[in-house]
Amino acid sequence: MATRITGTSSRRTTGTGTGASGGMGTGASVGPVPATRSRRVVVGKAATGKGAFAGRTFKKGDVVGRVRGELTADPQRDPSYCMEMDSELFLIPRAPFRYLNHSCSPNCQLFMWDGQEPEADTGTRPLFVEALRGIKDGAELTIDYAWTACMAIRCRCGSRSCRGWVVDANELEFVAP
Repeated sequence: MATRITGTSSRRTTGTGTGASGGMGTGASVGPVPATRSRRVVVGKAATGKGAFAGRTFKKGDVVGRVRGELTADPQRDPSYCMEMDSELFLIPRAPFRYLNHSCSPNCQLFMWDGQEPEADTGTRPLFVEALRGIKDGAELTIDYAWTACMAIRCRCGSRSCRGWVVDANELEFVAP
């Protein structure tokens, strides 16, 4: 169940995400671990395990941070956390972005800068997290995993626009009720 980075804009390629604490976040702040103001993102207790939380306020369009981790050709190596890159490689993210939970109404998205050349050592472009709207200090950071219908699981995000399934909105019709 890997993240698919899809879609383009004039400045960046955007995508959706997967992999977090193996569960879905509620979007409600259960509580970040106290952090210094220099920490942009902190890991804390979320409704379904661990979550990534804002260590400061972000405005819409802000780059929250770069997703770093280990590249692998095998998405089954750590399937709960894999993020598909723009090559045939998958990223197993390190904390804090390893703990981005799902929401049907996310406040963040994954993206790659359009036109950026792949890095020589990895053969892929870097992956970043962007704020989709204003995010307050301490709020849980979430993305829409947008899994394919064949991988869909019940959603527990709790957002008002919850689809009921962790699935790409365009594939919702293919998920059994």
